[in-house]
Amino acid sequence: MIKTAKRDVLCESSFVHVFSNPLAKTYIFKEPSDFEKFKDLLLISKCQFDIKIHHYCLLPTRFHLALQVKDQESLMKALKHLHKRYTYWYNLKYRRFG
Repeated sequence: MIKTAKRDVLCESSFVHVFSNPLAKTYIFKEPSDFEKFKDLLLISKCQFDIKIHHYCLLPTRFHLALQVKDQESLMKALKHLHKRYTYWYNLKYRRFG
């Protein structure tokens, strides 16, 4: 989640580098279908929250995104949507709880 203190840093049409490192270096992508699902959800977030994806790198234990966002609100909503939807799908697929 993005810290509230960073709200003043972004200006209109900012470029941002977003990355996610899970706790204990656990795998967030175990199979090719996991990568595909994440990319599908990323595309949905892109369209729904009006963000531009310039680059992405998906690794088994983390991901990196180079995005252009119109404002802080769009970025926060897009990332929340992406994390929430992927976590829900991942937990169902691998029968995880929590």
